[in-house]
Amino acid sequence: ELEDHDVIVVTGFQGVDTEGNLTTLGRGGSDTSAVAIAAKAGVPCEIFSDVAGVYTCDPKLHKDARKLEYITYDEMLEMAALGAKVLHSRSVEIAKKYNVEILCLSSFSEEGGTRVVNRLPEWLEQPVVTGATIDTNQLKIAINKLPGNTEIVSKIFQAVAGSSFNVDMISIVNDNGYIHLAFTVISASPAAIKRTIENVLVDVDNWELAIDEDVAKISTVGVGMRSSSGVAARFFLALGKAGVKIIATTTSEIKISVLVPKSQASTALKALLDEFEL
Repeated sequence: ELEDHDVIVVTGFQGVDTEGNLTTLGRGGSDTSAVAIAAKAGVPCEIFSDVAGVYTCDPKLHKDARKLEYITYDEMLEMAALGAKVLHSRSVEIAKKYNVEILCLSSFSEEGGTRVVNRLPEWLEQPVVTGATIDTNQLKIAINKLPGNTEIVSKIFQAVAGSSFNVDMISIVNDNGYIHLAFTVISASPAAIKRTIENVLVDVDNWELAIDEDVAKISTVGVGMRSSSGVAARFFLALGKAGVKIIATTTSEIKISVLVPKSQASTALKALLDEFEL
């Protein structure tokens, strides 16, 4: 087609199933289509939306959020998974696999965008933390006094997965022969998750269940964490100075996430934005 035409308009958001029927790809499908075509054509991909690029945090939450000139695939994948809505994680996965450079731009301005790349340019100073996110669609489940064996924990997570709940943060503590299990699920009904757990534990005695809807997850992301010491200390010291109560923590090589009371979520986010100069 390109041999005969200057511009080709291709439907996004669509694909075929295993039997060859046309189907939609779901949320973020147009991003995925664009990056897949760019990968096959061996060219960069420009994606235009209603935002001018990727910011250190959601500019709707903090007007002083800074637009990033560059961000790596790994950072973008983490931020997309943590709630950043600029690009769908599936499109970033394809871009990383086939090394497709993505440029995120705004349809409504001439402002320069953000380049999503495999690694930052050598001339660009690598920040310790690239961005911060907030997720208020969290539901915390705490189950105390479970029998001290991993079989019951496995059954609980099998049932939760079977009911299509998306588990996020997990904490398991062994104490005096009991297991105390806490985890969060995303965008779930408290009544539905309660029924699921009760069905699993119908033959177990003395366990206790608590469900908390008033929680939020705050995260910082940055490939610079791999090579910088003291990031966790700065992270928790900043939250401590702000008087933020930490309910749970999870980390990866380039991410630190904490669960906090929903009423303190904005305070926690601002403390981290200030601490890491975002």
